[in-house]
Amino acid sequence: MGLRDFKAEAHIGIVGGTGVQLLEAALLRHRVERRILLELPGFLGLAAIVSTTDLVATVPRQIGETLARTNGLAVFDCPVPVPPFTVKQHWHARYNQDPANRWLRGLCERLFARKSNSRK
Repeated sequence: MGLRDFKAEAHIGIVGGTGVQLLEAALLRHRVERRILLELPGFLGLAAIVSTTDLVATVPRQIGETLARTNGLAVFDCPVPVPPFTVKQHWHARYNQDPANRWLRGLCERLFARKSNSRK
């Protein structure tokens, strides 16, 4: 999808998150305005809306690929460069040695490390 098509589409805007802030800054830098018809607070329900409407959503690639794979959607590169961001984990110190919490943190670390390594 080129810049002209991107501008012509009706968009879903996601209003929260680091990726959104970086996207909005990149669009502003390149003087690209989107026609946002629907705003959502997050990604919950996004795939159902995109798969049943003509609306498009600009989301971080990993989220887009996951939603596309499980919902039969297409993924396109954003027509303006958006800087990457780092995913960080935070937890309370009392759970530092908790086995279930350590397992979940490790799972998240492996998942994000695998995704970022596959792009190099």
